[in-house]
Amino acid sequence: MKSRLPALLVCLCALAFSAPSAAQLSVRDDLNRTLIVKKTATRIVTLAPFLTEIVFAAGAGDLAVGVDDLSDYPARAASLPRVPTGASLALERIAQLKPDLILAWRDGIRREDVDKLTAAGATVYVAVARELEDIPRLMRVVGHLTGRDPTRAIGEFEGKLAQLRRENAFKVKMPTFIEIWNRPLTTVSGNHFLSEAIEICRGENVFAELRASAPKVTWEQVQSKNPMVIVGAGSASSLGEFRANWQLRQTMAAVRDERLLFVTDDKISRLTPRTPDGIAKLCADLDNVRAGRVQRVVDTSAAAAKSGGAAAAGLGGFIPSVANPVGPLPAASPASPTPSQPPATTDAPAAAAPEPAPAPAPATPPRKRPSQYGL
Repeated sequence: MKSRLPALLVCLCALAFSAPSAAQLSVRDDLNRTLIVKKTATRIVTLAPFLTEIVFAAGAGDLAVGVDDLSDYPARAASLPRVPTGASLALERIAQLKPDLILAWRDGIRREDVDKLTAAGATVYVAVARELEDIPRLMRVVGHLTGRDPTRAIGEFEGKLAQLRRENAFKVKMPTFIEIWNRPLTTVSGNHFLSEAIEICRGENVFAELRASAPKVTWEQVQSKNPMVIVGAGSASSLGEFRANWQLRQTMAAVRDERLLFVTDDKISRLTPRTPDGIAKLCADLDNVRAGRVQRVVDTSAAAAKSGGAAAAGLGGFIPSVANPVGPLPAASPASPTPSQPPATTDAPAAAAPEPAPAPAPATPPRKRPSQYGL
């Protein structure tokens, strides 16, 4: 994987994380701008949810005085003053919060707004996060700019990823199409964290070779790749809509055999310090696909639970399929701990209530495009 790590220049070699210094720091952001910082930050405004999570994970959450209007994690962030972002970026609102450090997402802020905020006296660090390695990199940046020590958080993040790689290293590999938008049909290339996540779970992104992070593709291109499984990463408003979008593509084996997986958890839709937990869930879901299970909308009502229905599986639960499993889950080797998700039985299931027909997909999905997918 091609590294995108920009240089982080610290002018004073004796600077310690635990001791703020009056000496100047020189840092380079992801717009390749050199920023001169006269002192460690004491008032931070974040303009993207992933940046908010990074600040808190790096131990600087107590310095946050404002967040964008979509930040909802951790709980304390949801109680901070909100700042509208995007085309409606509220510069006056930011000025009222008197930040000395503003963390902005490159794809979510205009260059002229960066220049205006800088001219007003704030340090504006513009960040990009599309690969897993960007999270520890940006936690280190926050540590340098605030005088906090993110070493433990970085260790936890990298340790979880290393464990996931060990746990999944010997599983059956599955060519995978990753859908992040349906109209137009959009996927991710190999330089995107969703592709990395699929690879950790022993999927294989069928469009990894494309150059753009979030390229548009045609149905014919997907058909020619013949993926074994199709993963919808927040590409519809519900599991039912996601399945309905693909039902017309019965010439594809993944559709005929119902190897369709829909994921919406913000641990995987955002690249944050929590993303390893989202990848663990993704790997468990792909294990269900390998074992021949189908993700279905399941009735989770109290009435269904009382009558002994399939409510325990929950919304988007997995049920055995008549299709053959992709392959057996391998026994753990000494270098690969036993997976937490055991292989599901392939015995014929008991009769289950038929799945309600999904509602027709609307002409235009009534939802915002997921952030950090490069859209």
